[in-house]
Amino acid sequence: IALQKLKPVKTCKIHFVWTEKHRRRDLDNVAAGKKLVLDALVASSIIQNDTRKNVHGFQDHFAGCNKNIAGVCIIIDTFAPRSRPEAKEIIERILEG
Repeated sequence: IALQKLKPVKTCKIHFVWTEKHRRRDLDNVAAGKKLVLDALVASSIIQNDTRKNVHGFQDHFAGCNKNIAGVCIIIDTFAPRSRPEAKEIIERILEG
């Protein structure tokens, strides 16, 4: 998070794009890392709190499998509660590979 030099936001919707090396884990287990990401965003002062006042929602996207890469791409959409068209385009590009 620190390397991205993110600016603090007051309200947002967060998109999580998950990539796994294999299909062994259930999707809910993959997305369980969301709590850690939200806590890290609060700890680094990117969002004030992870309550509904500050985070208007989140959405999970699953990019499939890549034997070389596993992780999550986070898109912080400050146009909450509606998604900005640019966020949708970014997600589509990631999902396409």
